[in-house]
Amino acid sequence: MARTNSRVPMAKFDRHQVQARVDPALAVKVRTVAKQQRSTPFHLYLAAFKALLFCFTDADELTIGVADGARHDSTLMGSIGFFLNLLTLRFRRQASQPFTEAITEARKISHAALENSRVPFDVLLSELNVARSSTHSPFFQAFIDYHQGHQEEQKWANCQMRMSEEVHTGKTAYDITVDVTETDAAAFIFFRGQKSIYDQAATQLLCNTYVHFLEVLTSEPSLVMSAIPLFSEKQLAEAVQVGRGPKLVSDWPETLPLRIDQVARENPDKVALMDGTGKALTYASMMNRIHAIAEALQEAGVAPGLRVLVFQQATSDWPCSMLAIMRLGAIYVPLDLRNPLPRLAAVAQDCEPTAILADATTLHDASQLGVPSARLIDVSLIKTNPSKAVINDSRAHSTAAILYTSGSTGTPKGIVVTHEGLRNEIEGYTKAWKLGPERVLQQSAFTFNHSSDQIYTGLVNGGMVYVVPWDKRGNALEITKIIKEHGITYTKATPSEYSL
Repeated sequence: MARTNSRVPMAKFDRHQVQARVDPALAVKVRTVAKQQRSTPFHLYLAAFKALLFCFTDADELTIGVADGARHDSTLMGSIGFFLNLLTLRFRRQASQPFTEAITEARKISHAALENSRVPFDVLLSELNVARSSTHSPFFQAFIDYHQGHQEEQKWANCQMRMSEEVHTGKTAYDITVDVTETDAAAFIFFRGQKSIYDQAATQLLCNTYVHFLEVLTSEPSLVMSAIPLFSEKQLAEAVQVGRGPKLVSDWPETLPLRIDQVARENPDKVALMDGTGKALTYASMMNRIHAIAEALQEAGVAPGLRVLVFQQATSDWPCSMLAIMRLGAIYVPLDLRNPLPRLAAVAQDCEPTAILADATTLHDASQLGVPSARLIDVSLIKTNPSKAVINDSRAHSTAAILYTSGSTGTPKGIVVTHEGLRNEIEGYTKAWKLGPERVLQQSAFTFNHSSDQIYTGLVNGGMVYVVPWDKRGNALEITKIIKEHGITYTKATPSEYSL
């Protein structure tokens, strides 16, 4: 499954149950295809269940449990009681097996098991010395039960009885149970999933997929196991619709840098950026810094669509550099100083930058990036106040950034991020989670998309962003101190970071 749950000791057996109805048309196809293979509908339902289990797992072989209610001893014919034995059916994965052969195989394996059904299940457990477990049942964890001869409606005395959608059965330790109940014209399928492993949605998904398998395989019985489409067109369409989420009509400017311009005008005296050097910039001071860096970039020949590397320490100058680049309609390309220089050089040479924004601590290493044609700008020397305001040329459909992968498994690869994509993401979850002027922790690598999310989440909502210095990133104790000292109200991190 897409999500894997570990087994846990079960103090009680409980399950989710969902139901599906096999309509008369499909029921006729089930009987017809089964008859063509000299088999019964049970064998077809069993073969489809086997196919479902193999398609959703990577097992090379599996076992399915069935119940035998036959009374082989003639002396029991006059007795009333629960005479039932459990049988184990073993199947091996055969990717190229046509479904017609799978039906025949199901018939042969189940008949072979029935021939030995006199041996009590408990005897098998004892003789084979099967280890017991509190997490699962022995021999098999998937079970199929089949009933026939039921009627959806029938009279009893002066009452009209209808087969209920609520069927209450015994609670067992099996992971998955399929209960097929055939009526005179149709069939009901009750699909049960152990609560400790499957939630209601997963149980419903498996049930829907099982019915889909029945529809596909009775329409095209020669289909081989590996070619069975896992989901129906209806299921795929529903998944796509859910994945799209609700439509959001934007009321923000077309880019986040334009949104920040708007927020800065409304909150000039609020603190926008803080860092480990003790520096605190108000929105007005931050905008001055952005304009000053943008002016220096313009003088270096940076224009819309050109790439600029940021090769600096983690200070308040980094967000200002990012926004200055985007203000010009240029493309922001961050470098992670924690990576070795040869890897950074590979990124630099691939993106062919027009300029590099370095600082006093990184300036001497810039030559090792191997892009001598790029103009090198030391942001440490840029004056605080610009001589002019720089027009914001960021546009929705233009590229905002190129974020490179770490290259740990090969050459770093650049991922293009548009202004429109960034705005949709940040505006979307700002409204979905009702975010306000948060005090945001910026601790992720600048090459990771979380970093720009952290910067934008604070600045587009009139909040504050604290830029964690390189030497404290990854240090859970130091970051916790920062969160407490600066009243951080919003963090975004990976599960591994939160587990520290």
